[in-house]
Parts: sequence; C-alpha cells; structure tokens
Amino acid sequence: MTKLKFLPGIILFLLFSISLSGQAHALKWGEIPPEHLRMTSYEGDTSASAIILQDYGKLNFDFRDTDPKTVLVRHKRIKILKRSGFDYGDVSITYYSEKGYEAIRGLKATIFNPDGSSKKLGKKDFFEEKIDDKWTKIKFTFPDLQAGSVIEYTYQKSSKAIFSLPEWYFQHEIPVFWSEYELFVPKWYTYVTMKQGRFAITSQNWVQDNFAVSQGNAFQGRGMGNVSLEVNHMRFAASMLPALKEEGFITTMDDYRTRVRMQLSGTNFSSYKPVMGDWKTSAKRLMEDLSFGVPLTKESDFRDALKAVKPLVADVTDVREKTQIIYDFVNKNIEWDGDYYPYIHDRLKDCYTKKSAASGELNLLLIALLKSNGITAYPMMLSTRTNGKMTNIYPILSQFNHTMAYVKIGEQWLILDAGDDSRPMGMPRINALNSMGWLVHPANPRWVEIKAQKGSSVYLADFEIDEEGVLIGEIKEMHKGYNAANSRDDLDAGNCQKKISEGFTKLFPDAEVSEVKVEALNQRDKPFTYSANLNIPDLAHSTGEFIYISPVLIKAFKENPFKMKNRQYPVDMPYPNSERYIFKLELPEDYVVEELPETMRIKMPDGAASFHFEVKQVGSFLQLTSSVSFNKLRYEPEEYASLQNFVDLIIEKQSEQIVLKLED
Repeated sequence: MTKLKFLPGIILFLLFSISLSGQAHALKWGEIPPEHLRMTSYEGDTSASAIILQDYGKLNFDFRDTDPKTVLVRHKRIKILKRSGFDYGDVSITYYSEKGYEAIRGLKATIFNPDGSSKKLGKKDFFEEKIDDKWTKIKFTFPDLQAGSVIEYTYQKSSKAIFSLPEWYFQHEIPVFWSEYELFVPKWYTYVTMKQGRFAITSQNWVQDNFAVSQGNAFQGRGMGNVSLEVNHMRFAASMLPALKEEGFITTMDDYRTRVRMQLSGTNFSSYKPVMGDWKTSAKRLMEDLSFGVPLTKESDFRDALKAVKPLVADVTDVREKTQIIYDFVNKNIEWDGDYYPYIHDRLKDCYTKKSAASGELNLLLIALLKSNGITAYPMMLSTRTNGKMTNIYPILSQFNHTMAYVKIGEQWLILDAGDDSRPMGMPRINALNSMGWLVHPANPRWVEIKAQKGSSVYLADFEIDEEGVLIGEIKEMHKGYNAANSRDDLDAGNCQKKISEGFTKLFPDAEVSEVKVEALNQRDKPFTYSANLNIPDLAHSTGEFIYISPVLIKAFKENPFKMKNRQYPVDMPYPNSERYIFKLELPEDYVVEELPETMRIKMPDGAASFHFEVKQVGSFLQLTSSVSFNKLRYEPEEYASLQNFVDLIIEKQSEQIVLKLED
C-alpha cells in the first residue's frame, strides 16, 4: 500500500516542479506534502537510507556596501528512510570568516515526524566552532530523529567572492529528487559557466531589477543610490539523480558529480573589460601578484632562508648538485602543514620562520631559492587528484589548489615537489599525479604532461621446512620508484627495524622474526631494500605422508578491491605498478613433488595488465615465480568486468598449494 500511495505523490511532485519552470521554487518552507511524510522507501533506490527531496539555491548580488557581495539563499529538505540515514540529521555549514569575508545569517531548521508533529530548532541548538583563524563552521543536530522524519533547513550565506561564484553540486551520496540553482547576475559581470553531468532544465533570460548601490561601487554618487539595470537570470535544475556511491581507485567523486561552476570573465560598467583574458594574460598577472610571482625575485621576502642556504652551495658549481642541496634544505627545514594552497598565505619568509607551510608556499620558496642561486625555475599550478579534473579551455585559476616547481637542469626539465623527504627530485607527490600541470611562464605559459614514474617491488623468499612443518628462511624486499617512497614514508628512521619486524608479525602472527636488515633508507635515489629471517608455522601442513604448502607468502591482493557488480566510473591508478615474487624452497629429505600448481600467463587487451605464475623443480629445489604488472593508468567502465576477473584469477592462483609426498 505504501508503494501505491507514494508513487502518485512523487509523480505529481515532479510534474508540479517542472510545470513551475518559470518560477523560483516549487516548495514552500514548512509545508510538507502528506505523501512525503508517509513515504517509507524510495523505489528508485530501495537501499537508500535517505533522499534529498529538494535542494534549492538562489544567488543575488548586494551592492549596499563598498565591497560588492553575493548572497546565496539555500533551502534543503531531506527524507530519512532508515536508521542508517540518521547521520544526515547532523548538519555542518562551513564559511570563510576571516575579516568578515563570508557570513551566515537567517538560519532556520525544523524536523517533521510521520505523525504530523514538528519541532523547530532554536538559537541554543546552533553551535559555532572555529576551525582555524580563517574558517568557521556552524553545527546543529535534529533531535528525536525517526525513520520517516523529514528535516529541512535554510540559511543565507553572504560572500565577497565575486571572481568565483559558489559552485553547486546537484548529486550527493544519497538520491536527489530535485535540485535547483538560480542566479541573478547584473550585466556588470559576465561569467564563464562550466557544467558537468546531466540537467533536466537549463534556462537563461534577461530581466530588469533595481539595486541599492553605495558610493565606491559602479554607482558613483554620494551615499546610497538606486540603479535599475538588466540582470541575467540563469536557472539550472536536475531531477531524479541517483546516489553517487564511493568507489576505489578514483581521483575524486567530484569529477563525476553533476555540478555547475562559474568564474568571472569580464566586467561591463562603462565598457566591457575582460578579467579572465587568455592563459598568457593570466600568467603575466600571476607573476605580478604579491601572493605569487613578485616574492620569487624579491630576496628581502625570504632573506633568512637564503642566508642559511648560501654557505651550503657556496663552492658548488654543478647545477644538479646545487638543486639537490636546495631541495633537501627545504624538505628538512620546513614541514608541509597538510594544507593544499597554490599561493602564499601572508609572507614567504614566514614559511622558514614557522618551519611550516602550505603545499604551494613550500614550492614557491623552493623556486625563489633556486632562482637566487642562478637556477632556472618556474611555478607549475595544478589541481590535485583529490581536488578534481582540470580544464584547459579557459584560464580558470580557481581550479588549482597546488603549485610545484618546474626546474631546468642542463637540457632536462624536472618537476620538484617539496614536502616529503622520502621522494627524490622529479617525483611529485602521488596526489599531484593528475595528468597535467599548467606552467606559469611569463612568456610561454603552457600545459605540461606529468609523467608518473613506475612503482615496482620484488620479494625474494628463500625457505626450507623442518621436521615439524615450520618454514624457516629469509624474506628480502626491494622497492623502487613510488613503492620505495611509500615504504620509506611508512618506516620512521628511529624505529625502522622494529616497524619492519612488526609488519612481518602482523602478516604472520605466529612467526618469529630476527636479523632485520635495512639498506638505503635515506638514499632516495636508490632502491629501498630490507630483509628479515623468519620461522613461520602453519603455512606448511603435514599429515605424515603428505606436506601441503601455501608458497605465496606475500600476495598481490588480500581480497579483490573491485567488489561492485558494475562500475559507473573509470578505475584510475596514480602510477604504473609491478610486483614480482620469487619463492625458493629446499625439498625436505625423503619427500618428492606430488602436485604443483599449473603455469598461468594472462594479459588484458593492449597489454593493460599482465600476470605470470609458474612453479618448477630444479634439482632438490622448487622455485615459484609470480609477476603482476599494471601498465595502464585508466581503465574505462567497459573494461571493469575484465579487470575484476583478472584480479580474481590472481587471487585464486596465488592461493593454490604445493603438495609433497613422502618418497616410497
């Protein structure tokens, strides 16, 4: 009965919403249709714990202060369907509070229960929390949530951010029935619009509106005046959007989320003036910006760091060696504070004084030190993998959240990315492996491919079996490229051997670990190698006549990471990776081989990935070789089933046993 009652209500609501395409807003505050209160499940996704019935935003401009502002009114309504959806009753609204840059006003929130009762939240239910000096969030929780409750809240967010308007996400982790974003943009401003995903309605028309404008804005009179001008009314809407479910091996789900972004391209007060310009203009402006390019050649802005570097490179003439010294200096003296930011927060010299800096500040200081020592270096801006894809169609500077150094050493160009002492020069952080970076060159700005170095690991296991079936021997690991950097990151130099021992014990809980050796822990340009002697029970099972051995001690996969039946998004790996495992076993006395796993060689189309597994007897020894290689960075959804099956075959093959029999 619930299903029959619910469907007509939803259909009517959809028709009602679409029929109001010329109006602002389908639902009114506090008016909850009875069928929404009665709803117990969502037919479009019966697993959904909640559904966004409506997410509405309306953006206007406010010129009553000297600094123009945007004012976004947001109204959100959510239906809670299951107890697992109660988390959506905890709401957090974040804003940039420094110097009143943004503010939240007019916050209201109400919960409606299935029996028709409701409760309005009061001021005492809203809590303000400082995140840091710049950011604040308002938190509140809807009380007495039930499966079947409807919650809604609204607020106004004012912002001085005129260059980039608030982006709007139509798609979320739960289904969205209706999402709408309206903007009323005065003709003084022209914006580039970037849409991603599908939209049910997109409309645009010009309307006339009146504005109160203070002196200092476009209206140049005294005090406050009124201006009537044309306004570009833009409306974006989407309906019946499925939940955006998190999947592994992906850059960021935002790359696949239906959304709209807008950036200022020009102003038109008395005449049109481009703001965005082209990439060359943007590069020139950035290099003239006090928070980006200007400090790079202004030695007074990084005097202390430069003074500390000078003695280290005083007698060094080789460019690579000098670059290495400066790169090491920045890594050892300044920690990355965990913040991604492409510009300089305050002053470049503060990075060295505080011994801590954001990602872009670290590399801008590195560039400044390199340039002051006669080395050619330029900033390279990019969006990290977790920040999302980049567009090279327009110079959208707001898409960048990180800056690296592009350095010339002889005839070679290297990307330097400070912030981690475990990575050698030329190896950006994994989060920066997002295909391309934009080189901010004043004369020749351009997009540069970021080529990911390969990661590789080799595991050598040399064992024998004692009379009790215990495997006794040594495991040696050698890691290169990103695998080496990751391993070095995981192992603190002071406790390196202890951590290696604990790692083996975690892998083999009953094992005895001894004689841990480490090579090239701090030599980043060399493979990172370590070894340990192990006594491992339980991996060889003896019945007297037969011994059953699980020879793959270090498996490529504990389980298949590709669990979903179907995948909507590409599988995106940051760098190509390979793993080779070699197991050598001395046959116990009086035993012969009864059964060995069969050889397997498989390849995905176009060499995207490969697997080779082989066991053979060489005299009194058995040798197993298992090689896995992922050569491709991006696997499209149509390749997902093949990739999933490929990993299943690896797991199955690496789980097979060797059977030995007591010789007659």
